[in-house]
Amino acid sequence: MKRSFQTAVLPAFLLASFAAQSQTYDASDISFSAFAKTACTPNSPGVVTPPRAGDNCNLQPEVQQVTLYRLFVCTTKPTAPTSSTAANLTNCAPLYSNSAGQTITVTKTATSALTGTTRPANATYTHAYVEISPSWQVKAKATFSSAMSDSNGTTSGTQCWSIANAANNGNLFNWSIRTQGSMDLVTKCGTTTDSTYAATTIVTNSFDGSSFVNAVTNAPISNGGTTSLTNKLDTYLLASSGFLATPGNPAVNNANSVSKIGAVLTLPTSLTISSATTGMTFSVNNSMGTQIATQSGVNPSRVSFFTTGPADFTLTTTP
Repeated sequence: MKRSFQTAVLPAFLLASFAAQSQTYDASDISFSAFAKTACTPNSPGVVTPPRAGDNCNLQPEVQQVTLYRLFVCTTKPTAPTSSTAANLTNCAPLYSNSAGQTITVTKTATSALTGTTRPANATYTHAYVEISPSWQVKAKATFSSAMSDSNGTTSGTQCWSIANAANNGNLFNWSIRTQGSMDLVTKCGTTTDSTYAATTIVTNSFDGSSFVNAVTNAPISNGGTTSLTNKLDTYLLASSGFLATPGNPAVNNANSVSKIGAVLTLPTSLTISSATTGMTFSVNNSMGTQIATQSGVNPSRVSFFTTGPADFTLTTTP
Protein backbone atom coordinates (compact mmCIF):
# COMPACT_ATOMS: atom_id res chain seq x y z
CA MET A 1 0.00 0.00 0.00
CA LYS A 2 1.28 3.44 -0.89
CA ARG A 3 1.81 5.69 2.13
CA SER A 4 1.02 9.34 1.63
CA PHE A 5 0.48 11.84 4.42
CA GLN A 6 -0.18 15.56 4.16
CA THR A 7 1.74 17.85 6.49
CA ALA A 8 0.31 21.30 5.81
CA VAL A 9 -2.89 20.78 7.70
CA LEU A 10 -5.00 23.03 9.92
CA PRO A 11 -8.79 23.49 10.19
CA ALA A 12 -10.90 26.06 8.42
CA PHE A 13 -11.64 29.79 8.92
CA LEU A 14 -10.78 31.57 12.13
CA LEU A 15 -12.62 34.89 11.88
CA ALA A 16 -12.52 37.76 14.38
CA SER A 17 -13.67 41.37 14.25
CA PHE A 18 -12.94 44.42 16.34
CA ALA A 19 -13.89 48.07 16.46
CA ALA A 20 -11.41 50.64 15.23
CA GLN A 21 -8.79 51.31 17.95
CA SER A 22 -10.45 48.75 20.22
CA GLN A 23 -8.25 46.37 22.20
CA THR A 24 -10.55 43.32 22.20
CA TYR A 25 -12.20 41.17 19.56
CA ASP A 26 -15.86 40.35 19.37
CA ALA A 27 -16.68 36.63 19.36
CA SER A 28 -17.04 35.45 15.79
CA ASP A 29 -17.19 32.22 13.81
CA ILE A 30 -15.59 29.40 11.91
CA SER A 31 -16.47 28.84 8.27
CA PHE A 32 -14.97 27.52 5.05
CA SER A 33 -14.90 28.17 1.33
CA ALA A 34 -14.51 25.88 -1.65
CA PHE A 35 -11.33 26.95 -3.45
CA ALA A 36 -10.27 25.12 -6.60
CA LYS A 37 -7.58 22.46 -6.23
CA THR A 38 -6.83 18.84 -7.10
CA ALA A 39 -9.61 16.60 -5.83
CA CYS A 40 -11.21 13.22 -6.25
CA THR A 41 -12.32 12.94 -9.88
CA PRO A 42 -16.10 13.39 -10.22
CA ASN A 43 -17.92 10.71 -12.21
CA SER A 44 -21.41 12.19 -11.89
CA PRO A 45 -23.08 14.57 -9.41
CA GLY A 46 -22.20 13.36 -5.93
CA VAL A 47 -20.19 10.41 -7.26
CA VAL A 48 -16.41 10.16 -7.60
CA THR A 49 -14.17 7.82 -9.56
CA PRO A 50 -12.14 5.62 -7.20
CA PRO A 51 -8.47 6.62 -7.09
CA ARG A 52 -6.12 4.09 -8.63
CA ALA A 53 -5.44 1.31 -6.13
CA GLY A 54 -2.67 2.42 -3.79
CA ASP A 55 -3.21 6.11 -4.57
CA ASN A 56 -5.16 8.82 -2.77
CA CYS A 57 -7.52 11.69 -3.52
CA ASN A 58 -9.07 14.51 -1.49
CA LEU A 59 -12.55 15.82 -0.82
CA GLN A 60 -14.39 17.86 1.80
CA PRO A 61 -15.28 16.08 5.05
CA GLU A 62 -18.71 16.23 6.67
CA VAL A 63 -17.13 17.26 9.98
CA GLN A 64 -13.59 18.24 10.95
CA GLN A 65 -12.60 18.98 14.53
CA VAL A 66 -9.35 20.08 16.17
CA THR A 67 -8.27 22.02 19.27
CA LEU A 68 -6.72 25.47 18.80
CA TYR A 69 -4.24 26.71 21.42
CA ARG A 70 -2.47 29.73 19.95
CA LEU A 71 -2.74 32.04 16.95
CA PHE A 72 -0.16 34.86 16.67
CA VAL A 73 0.86 37.37 14.01
CA CYS A 74 4.55 38.28 13.81
CA THR A 75 6.63 41.14 12.43
CA THR A 76 9.52 38.73 11.71
CA LYS A 77 9.68 34.97 11.23
CA PRO A 78 9.72 33.15 14.58
CA THR A 79 12.83 31.15 15.33
CA ALA A 80 12.07 27.45 14.96
CA PRO A 81 11.77 25.26 18.06
CA THR A 82 14.61 22.89 18.88
CA SER A 83 14.96 19.93 21.23
CA SER A 84 15.86 22.39 24.02
CA THR A 85 14.03 25.61 23.11
CA ALA A 86 10.51 26.63 22.14
CA ALA A 87 9.70 28.78 19.12
CA ASN A 88 10.77 32.39 19.75
CA LEU A 89 7.64 34.56 19.60
CA THR A 90 9.27 37.76 20.87
CA ASN A 91 8.22 39.67 17.76
CA CYS A 92 4.71 38.22 17.68
CA ALA A 93 1.34 39.47 18.96
CA PRO A 94 -1.46 37.12 20.08
CA LEU A 95 -4.79 36.97 18.33
CA TYR A 96 -5.73 33.98 20.47
CA SER A 97 -3.90 32.18 23.28
CA ASN A 98 -5.40 29.65 25.68
CA SER A 99 -3.43 26.86 27.36
CA ALA A 100 -6.64 24.84 27.73
CA GLY A 101 -7.42 25.31 24.05
CA GLN A 102 -10.74 25.58 22.28
CA THR A 103 -12.27 22.83 20.20
CA ILE A 104 -12.99 24.08 16.70
CA THR A 105 -15.69 22.19 14.79
CA VAL A 106 -16.04 22.75 11.05
CA THR A 107 -19.02 21.34 9.16
CA LYS A 108 -20.56 21.93 5.74
CA THR A 109 -23.60 23.72 7.14
CA ALA A 110 -22.68 25.19 10.55
CA THR A 111 -20.07 27.31 12.29
CA SER A 112 -18.76 27.53 15.84
CA ALA A 113 -17.61 30.59 17.74
CA LEU A 114 -13.98 31.39 18.56
CA THR A 115 -13.97 33.23 21.88
CA GLY A 116 -11.31 35.05 23.89
CA THR A 117 -9.51 36.74 21.00
CA THR A 118 -7.42 39.91 21.46
CA ARG A 119 -6.45 42.76 19.15
CA PRO A 120 -2.79 42.89 18.09
CA ALA A 121 -0.95 46.18 18.16
CA ASN A 122 -0.88 48.38 15.09
CA ALA A 123 2.04 47.14 12.99
CA THR A 124 2.97 45.42 9.76
CA TYR A 125 3.06 41.64 10.13
CA THR A 126 4.84 39.22 7.82
CA HIS A 127 4.20 35.84 9.48
CA ALA A 128 1.65 33.89 11.48
CA TYR A 129 2.20 31.23 14.15
CA VAL A 130 -0.41 28.60 15.04
CA GLU A 131 -0.53 25.81 17.63
CA ILE A 132 -3.15 23.06 17.45
CA SER A 133 -3.67 19.63 18.93
CA PRO A 134 -2.05 16.63 17.22
CA SER A 135 -5.41 14.83 17.19
CA TRP A 136 -8.14 15.47 14.64
CA GLN A 137 -11.65 14.13 14.32
CA VAL A 138 -12.60 13.52 10.70
CA LYS A 139 -16.07 12.38 9.67
CA ALA A 140 -16.32 11.77 5.95
CA LYS A 141 -17.95 9.59 3.33
CA ALA A 142 -17.74 9.09 -0.42
CA THR A 143 -19.92 7.54 -3.09
CA PHE A 144 -17.85 5.80 -5.75
CA SER A 145 -18.69 4.86 -9.34
CA SER A 146 -17.67 1.25 -8.61
CA ALA A 147 -17.59 -0.94 -5.51
CA MET A 148 -14.89 -0.44 -2.89
CA SER A 149 -14.26 -2.27 0.37
CA ASP A 150 -13.25 -1.27 3.90
CA SER A 151 -9.81 -1.23 5.54
CA ASN A 152 -9.66 -5.03 5.82
CA GLY A 153 -12.05 -6.17 3.08
CA THR A 154 -14.89 -7.22 5.37
CA THR A 155 -17.59 -4.99 3.84
CA SER A 156 -18.02 -3.62 0.32
CA GLY A 157 -20.25 -1.32 -1.70
CA THR A 158 -20.27 1.89 -3.69
CA GLN A 159 -20.50 4.09 -0.57
CA CYS A 160 -17.75 4.09 2.07
CA TRP A 161 -17.58 6.06 5.29
CA SER A 162 -15.47 6.71 8.38
CA ILE A 163 -16.08 4.84 11.63
CA ALA A 164 -14.59 5.06 15.11
CA ASN A 165 -11.49 2.97 15.74
CA ALA A 166 -12.01 0.10 18.17
CA ALA A 167 -8.25 -0.31 18.69
CA ASN A 168 -5.51 1.90 20.19
CA ASN A 169 -7.92 3.61 22.60
CA GLY A 170 -9.91 4.91 19.64
CA ASN A 171 -6.93 6.55 17.92
CA LEU A 172 -5.60 6.00 14.42
CA PHE A 173 -1.96 7.09 14.45
CA ASN A 174 -0.47 8.78 11.40
CA TRP A 175 2.56 6.48 11.77
CA SER A 176 1.12 3.07 12.54
CA ILE A 177 1.25 -0.60 11.63
CA ARG A 178 -0.38 -0.96 8.26
CA THR A 179 -0.24 -4.68 7.52
CA GLN A 180 -2.75 -5.44 4.82
CA GLY A 181 -5.61 -7.51 6.17
CA SER A 182 -5.01 -6.58 9.81
CA MET A 183 -5.14 -2.78 9.77
CA ASP A 184 -7.07 -0.72 12.26
CA LEU A 185 -10.63 -0.92 10.96
CA VAL A 186 -11.72 2.71 10.50
CA THR A 187 -13.88 2.50 7.36
CA LYS A 188 -17.00 0.63 6.31
CA CYS A 189 -18.62 0.23 2.88
CA GLY A 190 -22.12 -0.68 1.70
CA THR A 191 -25.06 0.70 -0.23
CA THR A 192 -25.62 3.57 2.22
CA THR A 193 -24.28 4.80 5.54
CA ASP A 194 -25.59 3.17 8.71
CA SER A 195 -25.38 3.82 12.45
CA THR A 196 -21.62 3.15 12.45
CA TYR A 197 -20.96 6.38 10.52
CA ALA A 198 -18.79 8.41 12.90
CA ALA A 199 -15.62 10.45 13.12
CA THR A 200 -12.23 8.77 13.09
CA THR A 201 -9.70 10.25 15.51
CA ILE A 202 -6.42 10.80 13.65
CA VAL A 203 -3.34 11.38 15.82
CA THR A 204 -0.25 12.91 14.23
CA ASN A 205 2.67 11.11 15.87
CA SER A 206 4.97 11.71 12.87
CA PHE A 207 4.91 13.67 9.64
CA ASP A 208 5.73 10.45 7.77
CA GLY A 209 3.97 7.12 7.47
CA SER A 210 7.06 4.93 7.73
CA SER A 211 9.43 6.63 10.22
CA PHE A 212 9.50 9.37 12.86
CA VAL A 213 9.75 12.86 11.35
CA ASN A 214 9.19 15.81 13.70
CA ALA A 215 9.55 18.77 11.31
CA VAL A 216 8.72 19.67 7.73
CA THR A 217 9.96 23.02 6.43
CA ASN A 218 9.36 24.97 3.23
CA ALA A 219 6.13 23.10 2.53
CA PRO A 220 4.30 24.51 -0.51
CA ILE A 221 0.91 26.04 0.11
CA SER A 222 -1.46 28.15 -1.95
CA ASN A 223 -3.05 31.51 -1.33
CA GLY A 224 -6.71 30.58 -0.99
CA GLY A 225 -6.19 27.85 -3.56
CA THR A 226 -5.70 30.36 -6.36
CA THR A 227 -1.98 31.05 -6.56
CA SER A 228 0.73 28.47 -6.02
CA LEU A 229 3.30 29.52 -3.44
CA THR A 230 6.41 27.70 -2.27
CA ASN A 231 8.63 27.74 0.83
CA LYS A 232 5.85 29.28 2.88
CA LEU A 233 4.98 26.85 5.68
CA ASP A 234 7.04 25.18 8.41
CA THR A 235 5.39 22.62 10.70
CA TYR A 236 6.70 21.07 13.91
CA LEU A 237 5.70 18.33 16.34
CA LEU A 238 5.96 19.83 19.83
CA ALA A 239 6.39 18.28 23.28
CA SER A 240 4.40 19.64 26.25
CA SER A 241 7.35 21.97 26.98
CA GLY A 242 6.92 23.63 23.59
CA PHE A 243 10.27 22.13 22.52
CA LEU A 244 10.56 20.01 19.39
CA ALA A 245 9.34 16.51 20.22
CA THR A 246 12.37 14.19 20.33
CA PRO A 247 11.32 10.89 21.94
CA GLY A 248 14.10 8.52 22.88
CA ASN A 249 12.51 5.52 21.18
CA PRO A 250 9.87 6.67 18.71
CA ALA A 251 7.52 3.91 17.62
CA VAL A 252 4.45 3.19 15.56
CA ASN A 253 1.06 3.38 17.31
CA ASN A 254 2.62 5.62 19.97
CA ALA A 255 2.08 9.30 20.76
CA ASN A 256 5.89 9.81 20.72
CA SER A 257 5.69 12.67 23.26
CA VAL A 258 3.81 14.85 20.78
CA SER A 259 1.60 17.35 22.62
CA LYS A 260 0.87 19.92 19.90
CA ILE A 261 1.54 20.83 16.28
CA GLY A 262 3.16 24.21 15.70
CA ALA A 263 3.14 25.95 12.32
CA VAL A 264 4.88 29.06 10.99
CA LEU A 265 3.18 30.62 7.97
CA THR A 266 5.00 33.16 5.81
CA LEU A 267 2.27 35.50 4.59
CA PRO A 268 2.03 35.95 0.78
CA THR A 269 1.89 39.70 1.36
CA SER A 270 2.55 41.62 4.58
CA LEU A 271 -0.46 42.45 6.75
CA THR A 272 -0.86 45.95 8.16
CA ILE A 273 -3.06 46.61 11.20
CA SER A 274 -3.83 50.26 11.80
CA SER A 275 -6.32 52.31 13.80
CA ALA A 276 -8.68 52.04 10.83
CA THR A 277 -8.62 48.22 10.84
CA THR A 278 -11.99 46.81 11.95
CA GLY A 279 -11.48 43.07 11.51
CA MET A 280 -9.19 40.22 10.62
CA THR A 281 -9.77 36.85 8.98
CA PHE A 282 -7.33 33.94 9.24
CA SER A 283 -8.71 31.30 6.90
CA VAL A 284 -7.61 27.74 6.34
CA ASN A 285 -9.75 26.21 3.62
CA ASN A 286 -10.86 22.60 4.15
CA SER A 287 -12.66 22.02 0.83
CA MET A 288 -10.14 19.20 0.33
CA GLY A 289 -9.81 18.61 4.06
CA THR A 290 -9.88 14.81 4.00
CA GLN A 291 -7.67 12.37 2.12
CA ILE A 292 -9.04 9.04 0.93
CA ALA A 293 -6.19 6.53 1.17
CA THR A 294 -6.48 3.23 -0.71
CA GLN A 295 -4.61 -0.07 -0.84
CA SER A 296 -3.11 -1.80 -3.86
CA GLY A 297 -3.06 -5.51 -4.68
CA VAL A 298 -6.66 -6.30 -3.70
CA ASN A 299 -9.96 -6.32 -5.60
CA PRO A 300 -12.12 -4.42 -4.97
CA SER A 301 -9.71 -1.73 -3.83
CA ARG A 302 -9.85 -0.95 -0.13
CA VAL A 303 -10.41 2.45 1.47
CA SER A 304 -7.83 2.36 4.26
CA PHE A 305 -9.00 5.51 6.04
CA PHE A 306 -10.32 9.02 5.69
CA THR A 307 -7.51 11.14 7.12
CA THR A 308 -6.59 14.82 7.21
CA GLY A 309 -5.86 16.46 3.86
CA PRO A 310 -4.02 19.54 2.58
CA ALA A 311 -5.03 23.07 3.46
CA ASP A 312 -4.94 26.56 1.93
CA PHE A 313 -4.19 29.66 3.98
CA THR A 314 -5.15 33.33 3.83
CA LEU A 315 -4.87 36.12 6.41
CA THR A 316 -6.59 39.43 5.67
CA THR A 317 -7.81 42.56 7.44
CA THR A 318 -10.94 44.69 7.13
CA PRO A 319 -10.93 47.20 5.60
